Amino acid sequence: MASYKRREFNRHILYTFIDKLDLDPNLILNHPNLPSVLSYGTLAA
Repeated sequence: MASYKRREFNRHILYTFIDKLDLDPNLILNHPNLPSVLSYGTLAA
C-alpha cells in the first residue's frame, strides 16, 4: 500500500510541476524514463 501511495504522490507532483512550469506534457509523459521517475522511493517487491 505504501508503494502505491508513493507512486500516486510522485504522479501528482509531476503533474503539478508540468502545470505550474507550463511544460509540454507530451515530452515528459512519453519519455522512456517516466516509469523510473514515478517509482522513485517505492519499496521493491
